[in-house]
Amino acid sequence: MNLFKNLTIGKQLKVGFGFLVGLLIVFVIVVFINVSDLKNNQIPAQKDFHGLVEYMLEMRRAEKDFLARDVVDVTSESFFKEGVSKNLTQWEGHYNTFITHLNGLKDYQKRKGLTLALKTSEKLENRVKVYRDSFHSLVEKYRKRGFKDFGIEGEMRQAIHEVEAAAAAADPSIQAAMLQSRRNEKDFMLRKEIKYVDEFDTSVAQLLRLAPTFAGLINDYKTKFHELVDIEKEIGLTPDTGLYGT
Repeated sequence: MNLFKNLTIGKQLKVGFGFLVGLLIVFVIVVFINVSDLKNNQIPAQKDFHGLVEYMLEMRRAEKDFLARDVVDVTSESFFKEGVSKNLTQWEGHYNTFITHLNGLKDYQKRKGLTLALKTSEKLENRVKVYRDSFHSLVEKYRKRGFKDFGIEGEMRQAIHEVEAAAAAADPSIQAAMLQSRRNEKDFMLRKEIKYVDEFDTSVAQLLRLAPTFAGLINDYKTKFHELVDIEKEIGLTPDTGLYGT
């Protein structure tokens, strides 16, 4: 179970589909062995199995819609302020329906004494619950990260705006160092490459040397930027790292 918890969401979905394939094979075998029960008992079980496939796909679709829209849309105030959105509500509904179908299939397997199939279903249930917990964790990370004026990104933007306001009439060299820091910041946010973090630190160090009077504001900006970097690492800088790695 601990091994499963260490899997990324992408890997969890692959394992989940693997269990579904195993269930399908067992289900087909049972159909051939118990043809006489097909009309009375196995049609509901068959519907439950099809429901597993359908609603796992629906969960995946709602998840992708959430990531494609809610976390990069400044108008999604309900998500950033309250942690709710249409796509998250849909995901939860699909998850609950999935569990309902799984429970129906498990009941059938218990009645028929299908021990192997029941164990497979129980493992699938554990996997899907781990996926649910990981997805919830990912959602919270994105909410904490924020976007534009929300979360850590919003706090970082506020910090640099205060630096810019304080240094509005400063020497051109200070302005240049500040612009370079912002360029490194934006390069990291766009490309998610660690080299831009190092370049950011170098440009901020230069800014601090040139403008020690604004050290408090500059360090606040630096701190918020590194908080943003840390949560981006937790989410995943590349497709195979972090919570959402495949």
